[in-house]
Amino acid sequence: MIFFSKIYSPSIIGEYKKEELFKFLKENNIFLNINDESSLWAAFANKYGQDNGLDPYEAASFSSIVTLFVCDMACSAGTDAYYNEEAIEYKVLDFLKECDIEDEEEKARSLFFFVFNLYKNEIGDYELKNNQIGVRLTRNQYELFMSVPGDSKTEKVLELLKFWEESH
Repeated sequence: MIFFSKIYSPSIIGEYKKEELFKFLKENNIFLNINDESSLWAAFANKYGQDNGLDPYEAASFSSIVTLFVCDMACSAGTDAYYNEEAIEYKVLDFLKECDIEDEEEKARSLFFFVFNLYKNEIGDYELKNNQIGVRLTRNQYELFMSVPGDSKTEKVLELLKFWEESH
């Protein structure tokens, strides 16, 4: 699906010299060759994301979504294992349907910042629960654990995590 009549340069957002992008990729062990517009956008968005508060996983996913919409081909980072990127894509499609900006370059810029703000403020809503823990407890520890509020063991663990977060 083509969203724009051309692929705009990342310079519509800001400037990173190619040397900066190469250095960033190398320092962060990101194996990406900048050999086309999609990979240039991926490197740019990843660096932009990390420079502006996203963690490496969030920034990689952010760059994948940006390239999908700005370049019509995602430069995927495999982050769909951590985030429900399909739901993010639908949210971006809704944004594009509702966006009444006529100037394409401004619309592409707006899309970039819409996606960034979604990652910055809402990414927790799209994070997949794919990390599992297992522990062995004594009988007394298990009885104590079962006394934690919650209808399931998952709810009990989440309650303990919430308590820990609030106390620190």
